Amino acid sequence: MRYNVIKTPRLDAAVKRIFKQLDALGGDLMKLPAVVRPVVILYEFHGMIGNGGFRYPLEGDWPNHPPYSIFSDAYRAVGAFRAADLWDDTVRRFPFSNPERDSHARLEYMASLDEDDCFFRNGDWVSGEDYYPILLMMEQYVDRYPEAFGEMIH
Repeated sequence: MRYNVIKTPRLDAAVKRIFKQLDALGGDLMKLPAVVRPVVILYEFHGMIGNGGFRYPLEGDWPNHPPYSIFSDAYRAVGAFRAADLWDDTVRRFPFSNPERDSHARLEYMASLDEDDCFFRNGDWVSGEDYYPILLMMEQYVDRYPEAFGEMIH
């Protein structure tokens, strides 16, 4: 099966509407229903991982510097437990606390590592063959909560 032909029309429709709703709320993610947040968080985050493994979302800062656990929590919410565990393992490898708050230190640390370091291999799993199955998990999550997403996918 070629994963690059997998489409997620319900997920894409829901996210398009969620982002419009988020814009109307001034971009404040916390004003969205809690059940909707994992999809919003992962849609952008997981997309970045598909383009460069864990390195890509770690190279820049996220608005308001959320704790990195927000991403593993979102993966767990949709059922992508291994991706969540690999992300947590990667974040734990930083030799300093609160890596989400110091992009310079993150970049310096990543530059000190070999390309085949486990730090990067963790992201290779998530960005590789299992990238599209996680998108399907996100779409199934949308389907599980029709009360939250129903009007967003029709």
